[in-house]
Amino acid sequence: MMKGSITTFLALSLSVLTGFLLFLTGSAVRNAEKICLEGAMDLGMNSVLGEFHTGLHDRYGLLYIDLSYGAGEPALEKLESRLDFFAGRNAKEEKNSPWGKVTIGQVSVNRIASAAFNDGNALKYQAVCYMQDCNHKKKQRGKEWSEISIVGDRDVMAEWSGLMGQIAEIEPPLIQNEKGEWVEVPLDNPADAVFALAGSDLFYLGGIDGNSIGVGMIQPGDYASHRTLQNVQYGETKEADTELFVSYLHEKMGNYGRIRENSFLQYQLEYVIMGRFSDYENLQAVIEKILQWCFARNLEYAMNNDAMQSMAFQTAENLRAVSLKEAYKRPVAESMIYAIAYLESLAEVRCIFSGGNITSEKESFYLSWDQMLLACITQIPSFPDGICYEDFLTVLLMQLSEKERNLRSMDIMEMDIRMNDGNPGFAMDFCAERIEAEVKAGSYSLKRTYGYY
Repeated sequence: MMKGSITTFLALSLSVLTGFLLFLTGSAVRNAEKICLEGAMDLGMNSVLGEFHTGLHDRYGLLYIDLSYGAGEPALEKLESRLDFFAGRNAKEEKNSPWGKVTIGQVSVNRIASAAFNDGNALKYQAVCYMQDCNHKKKQRGKEWSEISIVGDRDVMAEWSGLMGQIAEIEPPLIQNEKGEWVEVPLDNPADAVFALAGSDLFYLGGIDGNSIGVGMIQPGDYASHRTLQNVQYGETKEADTELFVSYLHEKMGNYGRIRENSFLQYQLEYVIMGRFSDYENLQAVIEKILQWCFARNLEYAMNNDAMQSMAFQTAENLRAVSLKEAYKRPVAESMIYAIAYLESLAEVRCIFSGGNITSEKESFYLSWDQMLLACITQIPSFPDGICYEDFLTVLLMQLSEKERNLRSMDIMEMDIRMNDGNPGFAMDFCAERIEAEVKAGSYSLKRTYGYY
């Protein structure tokens, strides 16, 4: 009787133990399948990130996945296809695997963080990270930077034009000639010849050979700053140093003084600043900005210089029409002050665009009063510690709104990559730096977020 009881107890215990062992085995198999799926997912995501756009990396130091994959229109489906391929290759698919098998089912990319997130601040942040990782320094601010205050609302050329119009409205004095006829006395204002120069071509005035400038035009609607951007809803807002980003733009993009090879536009920084549709227009607009700044500075100096004021009034008084009509005196003298300030400004612009530097603080005029009377355009010598062309570009870049600076920088990148890759579908708002994806296999579902930054 005792023996039978023990046998029954052992049989029942064995069945319970066997069930428990089978449960553990089943759990182990399920966990193995889950681990296999996780491994396949992680390897797949890393493999996708390994397919970053090499052209963008080599030229601009940036890590992004191009969702056009070198041809055609960019799309999330292309990224899903690559992730499906890599995840499937790394999953166990043996028919008789003792530890279960994983067959990748649905693969979906829920969203991406693109370069265009937050008006391009995602791109700015990665560019600044690149500069920091490579120990590249921001452009050092010399004392001359504080002297560069690009003219805002004040239009000195309009002021001069208004003054010349005021002079033209004054009725000239009349005298009798030898025949007894009353005739007008010509003003012979030396400023007239200089004022006429102001209507000339800016490239001629700046001593720039316009024939070397490309004549190509871009179609603005094709680029980031002019089209409706996509993939801008997801990402992290991260602050980045604007001055270091401007230094990055100087390092990676060309300008009038330093043209970069294989660039769609020659004057890339000028495009970022002005946003015009051709090299010609962008350079012309930058010349106008610099000339405006030089003119305003030189005019302020001349208007506060007693010796120059005295010379202007003395020259005006020596004009016959002025001696006959007092109303001419002050506006004519002032017009000559504008004239010499304008000629000095042209001399400085020619110095800048020939690769030289101009003084940061105005202490004297290089041009003489006699050169103004002859409407002589000349060029001043370069000052080693002065302001150069790239200093002006830096200040102009800093004065842009963050959105303009970021999106126009993306325009340049799109232009260059499309030209060098031959892929018109390349778009920065379809360049992913972070991916949020989901993979399903049977009853399992796994989500992962991977990225570069």
